[in-house]
Amino acid sequence: MNLIIKDLRKALLESDNSKTIKLFHGINSKNLNNIKNIGITSPNGYHSPEWFMLSTDFESALYHATPEKDGEDVFVIELVVPTPNNNRWLGYPYLWKGYVRDGNSSWFSLKQPIPKKFISNVHNVSNLNWLEQKSNGF
Repeated sequence: MNLIIKDLRKALLESDNSKTIKLFHGINSKNLNNIKNIGITSPNGYHSPEWFMLSTDFESALYHATPEKDGEDVFVIELVVPTPNNNRWLGYPYLWKGYVRDGNSSWFSLKQPIPKKFISNVHNVSNLNWLEQKSNGF
C-alpha cells in the first residue's frame, strides 16, 4: 500500500507541476562524448549567470560551436529540460534566469549541471553548414 501511495504522489507531482524547455548547445567532437556520458556542466564548477551556454534556438548554438580542427564537423546537442511551475523564473532550478535576445530566442547559463537523461538528440552538422551559419550570424 505504501508503494502505491508513493507512485501516486510521484505521478501527481509530474503531471501538471512540470513543463519543459527545449534548449541547444553547440559542441565539437573533442567534448561530445563527455557530454553524452555525464551531461552538461560548467568548467571547475563555475556557474556564472552571465556565462551563456544554452540557447532556445538551434542557429545560435550552431554559430557558437567551434570545430576541434579545421574542416571538421560540429555537433548541436538538443535538450529537453524540465522547468517545474514555481514562483521564480523559467529554467529554475537548472538554469539562471535567461537573457532574452529578441522576441524569438533566449540564452541561458547553468545554475547546476544538466544530466545526460535530458539529451533528446545530437545533430551532426557538416563543416560547410557550420561555415554558412558563421557567415549568416545568429
